[in-house]
Amino acid sequence: MEKTLKSKIVGSCCECGGTGYLDTHELCSCVITLRAYNRMVHGGFQERIIDFVNKVNYEVPEIDSGKEFLDFFVKNQLVCLNKGLSLYIYSKDKGRGKTTLSYYLVFKLLLEFMKTENYHSVESVCSFRHIQDCLRKNEDSFMYSTVLVLDDLGNEDRSATWIREAAIPKLQRMLHYRRDKRLVTLITSNYPPSKISGLYGGELDSLLEIMGSDLGGELFRAVEVGGGEDLRMLPENTEWNLEAAD
Repeated sequence: MEKTLKSKIVGSCCECGGTGYLDTHELCSCVITLRAYNRMVHGGFQERIIDFVNKVNYEVPEIDSGKEFLDFFVKNQLVCLNKGLSLYIYSKDKGRGKTTLSYYLVFKLLLEFMKTENYHSVESVCSFRHIQDCLRKNEDSFMYSTVLVLDDLGNEDRSATWIREAAIPKLQRMLHYRRDKRLVTLITSNYPPSKISGLYGGELDSLLEIMGSDLGGELFRAVEVGGGEDLRMLPENTEWNLEAAD
């Protein structure tokens, strides 16, 4: 039988012995981790990818540009959350770890705000949506999330221009709302800002703060992920474990 999140995270904790509390009667860090997992799983994030970014040996992918913005986001969660600072994470090739990086950033953010002293500071509602999910009729609950990951922008359907054109009003409404409410938005894409501008006919330029070949204004900053290998093909990213076979 598959373990519940509580038994998996708290029940197996060596620090507190599965009680959730330390000898000092303080809350154990495993409970903070459980809270973060619960928020993410409820918001559409996959548990197995959260497991991956929660490993002590997880390393962010190689960053070609924008590392200073990535570092700032990781180290200044309260500032980012209060001001709605957002990131556009892209690479020119697939399999570079963009989506996994977005998981890591949300997980780090939630670990900070699931602490008892910060628990009141954030509604802690987070959502993960692939761009294709955003096109579903009456699916706009993601728009109101405190933290949103919008995955694979520009890849809704390359063969159907009308689908992309139909997505523009919804994306505009979502980005307008999130900007006005200062809500953190993490966007992943295989297209650099200049290409996104062309794909959507310039209709999203002002909302994403696209300026020429880059983006950057009041809220958004770009992070370009590089690297020469497809991270999806690494041994630690597969369920195939030949050594465990009979």
